[in-house]
Amino acid sequence: MHPGRVVAFGIFNQEMGTEDVVIVAEVDAVEPEEQGQIANAIRQKVTRGSAIALRQVYLVDPPWIVKTSSGKVARLANRDKYLDSI
Repeated sequence: MHPGRVVAFGIFNQEMGTEDVVIVAEVDAVEPEEQGQIANAIRQKVTRGSAIALRQVYLVDPPWIVKTSSGKVARLANRDKYLDSI
């Protein structure tokens, strides 16, 4: 993963009436096995000691994540980009 190139956001789940958490992270790994290990490590790190259940860990190639002109992660733009890509 690349520092500063990870974003988390909620997606409304109509069935449950709650928001599901999605994490998008830029990685250089191309092998499916390595990507699976990275996604599992992220899941374990996030869920350890918390009540958060991730809907999906979505791994992408750099430079997928949208940032603002000031360099901050554009959460809404990334959420929309994620929804367009699934």
